[in-house]
Amino acid sequence: MSSAARVVISYRSSSEARTESVEEPSTSGCDAQKLLLPHPRTGEPQMLLWLRGCLQEVNRFKQKYSAWFVGNSVLQDGSLWMCTPVDPLLILLPTVEANCQQDIAREASPDAGVFRDLQELMASDCAPDLHKLLTLWDSVPHLLCICSTKDVGGSTYYRLDQRKVTAWLQIKVDRLSEALHTKGGDAFQAMDAASVRAYSAGLLSEYLPSGWSQHLRKSLGLANTGTDAPLQPLATGSQANQPFAKRMRLDPKAIARKKAALQREEARSLALAKEAAGIKKMSSFFKHLAKPAAV
Repeated sequence: MSSAARVVISYRSSSEARTESVEEPSTSGCDAQKLLLPHPRTGEPQMLLWLRGCLQEVNRFKQKYSAWFVGNSVLQDGSLWMCTPVDPLLILLPTVEANCQQDIAREASPDAGVFRDLQELMASDCAPDLHKLLTLWDSVPHLLCICSTKDVGGSTYYRLDQRKVTAWLQIKVDRLSEALHTKGGDAFQAMDAASVRAYSAGLLSEYLPSGWSQHLRKSLGLANTGTDAPLQPLATGSQANQPFAKRMRLDPKAIARKKAALQREEARSLALAKEAAGIKKMSSFFKHLAKPAAV
């Protein structure tokens, strides 16, 4: 097997994860297609895969010493590549907003902006793969979730509708909140509905431009904390009844000092072991006398 092989766990529509080996960078061995698209939060290009009929983002998990055993072969790269589905509308939202000459941060009228045809709506000099996405994904029914339309001369034109986008994002928050509360474990079950809702809004904000993140919080009646990071789930077990100020906090500097001390101790132990290995036993300095023969 090629040394460039990777182990990927990807999403399937049957809701069952599947582990398989794919090749980089051609992604041979599966039906994946690479798409270089801007991250909706930062605008930086990110690699996504169109895999099994949906858009999936890729996250890599790598330990220092790891490898994979696949059949009778060993993969030197022990990384785990996790592919999870992401809504293409979240990727498209910043581009659609810019091409319709809208900006939610300016709090302009919801009816502001211009109508564009589909090609103009998806035009982006920094993300040419957006048009490739349109060939893989039937975008028209989904665009109706965030856009108003106007038919002129047999052609359909689109304009971002702030009211539709707000309602669409609120539905996502509601569904995510329900999933976290029922399937997220004890940490989320211990949280009240308002806290879970705020946490869900924070998670969704990781895929939203700053203006839309703040607008979403305002529409949900959430306090503006100055950050879009999700709230931390409540502690469970023995920490659940302790005051927040008394819970153990991790100090990065203290952790670094402790790690350095452990490394020095380990180096000292190795040095002593090497020194001991070079010392001869005391008995080696004396010649063995032959035993007298028995009479």
